[in-house]
Amino acid sequence: MNNPLGSGAPTWARELAASYVAGAASVFLLHGNVHDLVPVADVADVPDVDVKNAFISLDDYLATQLFGQRDIVLTYDRGSGIRFLAPGDGDRRASMQEDFYKTLKAVDSISGTSFATSRPKDPKIVLELLDRYILHKLVETPKDGNRKSLAIVIRYVETITPAVDGSWLSGELGANLIKLLNWANDPGIRAADVTLCLVTENLGDVNRRLVENPFISKVEVELPDETTRERYVKQLLKDTALAKTVAREGNGLTLVGLTQAVTGSEELASLREAKKELIEKQCFGLVEFVAPSFDLDMVVAPDAVKDRLEQDVALFNKGRLDALPMGYLLCGVIGTGKTFTAMCFAGSLGIPTILFKNLRSKWVGSSEGNLQKVLSVIKALGPVVVVIDEADAALGNRGSGGDSGTSSRMFGMISSLMSDTRYRGRILWMLLTCRPDMLPVDLKRQGRCEVHIPLFPPETEEARQEMFLAMARKNGVKVTPGDIPTLPEDLTGADIESLLVQCVRRAAIAGAPSPSAAHIRDTLAHFRSPYYGLEKELQLLVAIRESTDPNFIPERLRTRYAAPDKAIALEHRIQEIAALLR
Repeated sequence: MNNPLGSGAPTWARELAASYVAGAASVFLLHGNVHDLVPVADVADVPDVDVKNAFISLDDYLATQLFGQRDIVLTYDRGSGIRFLAPGDGDRRASMQEDFYKTLKAVDSISGTSFATSRPKDPKIVLELLDRYILHKLVETPKDGNRKSLAIVIRYVETITPAVDGSWLSGELGANLIKLLNWANDPGIRAADVTLCLVTENLGDVNRRLVENPFISKVEVELPDETTRERYVKQLLKDTALAKTVAREGNGLTLVGLTQAVTGSEELASLREAKKELIEKQCFGLVEFVAPSFDLDMVVAPDAVKDRLEQDVALFNKGRLDALPMGYLLCGVIGTGKTFTAMCFAGSLGIPTILFKNLRSKWVGSSEGNLQKVLSVIKALGPVVVVIDEADAALGNRGSGGDSGTSSRMFGMISSLMSDTRYRGRILWMLLTCRPDMLPVDLKRQGRCEVHIPLFPPETEEARQEMFLAMARKNGVKVTPGDIPTLPEDLTGADIESLLVQCVRRAAIAGAPSPSAAHIRDTLAHFRSPYYGLEKELQLLVAIRESTDPNFIPERLRTRYAAPDKAIALEHRIQEIAALLR
């Protein structure tokens, strides 16, 4: 690796090579899509080449492409021990083994050990052996004056130096960490032709001292882009026309996952379903890949709210991503349709939609690694809508304690991606909460969630009637508009849907296929929505305060609470209710 790789190499490989040649680092921490296939430059586009030769494993890529000119390339993990990497070249592999075990025999003769014959797998012993081998390469004086070059790949480095609290770093774990840090900090190694690659899927699983060491260069192996996916499918299926469609639909998948998705799934619908299942598995079930069934035509909201969302859909369809916000905050009283509105917006956009599930593991560090995996998939999926329900509880804040800083780092990862303008219009964040006052300002500020939309119960009888009919369409219930009686003023969208379901139940008991006017009238006479007076008032008031456009607020509420001279009174009432509810 005397010169940076050509333009046909993956971005991460060129980044690693350039960093090494510049002398910036000799220890690299590879993370991300490290278990996938890697395209071989100048081979992946040749039609007659076997796909197995055009796209190879990361180990083989490192051995043949990045370190193909090294005298010794070896890899280690706890399961397999030390192996020598020289795919398809038995003589080269034999030469590597001979040199390595020759050194081990010398160590055995001096130390009275038997490493050359026992072939240890234990990390502490192996790292000590590698340390002695590296030292030997640094001080040896060959007759020809050419020291042998060396590359070491340590796979699953998180199993050797896991992300544990400092109190756990005594004994073997501490010794392993110190050994790796010593290699990174050693100027002799940085000056020699010695390279070490530490490989992990998630940075969050690796000890922070390694991740944050200035002499260790972090290199992200990203998910394949559309061009790489198309090259791969062409080689896999030998079908140029199908390759374009599969590559477009396969965003967010690894090449290995793409293989599974296209096998027996040439129908587009089957491919999409396979993609959904694979992405959810890739993210360990931490996200749900949803396909919205409705669009904004189903939403009952003030004209200003619908106009804003419909205008943004039109801008997206015109390709004006630069005019779109980074994200939206939907807030309001429980039952006002925040999740439904978000899904309808996503349905109108017609792009993939990801629903966050619980990212917080009881194991410190695991949740951080989980989030890194999810965010890497989200970046590859774009354009995508990311919906985070109950955002105030799901995302935490910078000040969360008691977990060795995990919550703070997770907060930082999400907030960083939310403000990354490279993804404007490609990742649309939708944070949903009935308590926006509990959401950290860092997440909802301009530049992250730029449009704050409050949602309220229907203000007029016409709106309530429209909501009832919308809920009937959503649930597939046949209702005649003239059969709906006057509805109470305080009903939310969730109340109206619950009322509808009870009407269906009453009709079913009576043996009717759908509710009649009498069924609806009788059900309404016995319907009571649970009363949460202070809680709902607080949710309503903080939603009003949060709005970024006064026109989003119905006129009655705008006049009463949102006028400039009402701001102080609004704040006082919010503080008063909050104190009563503590």
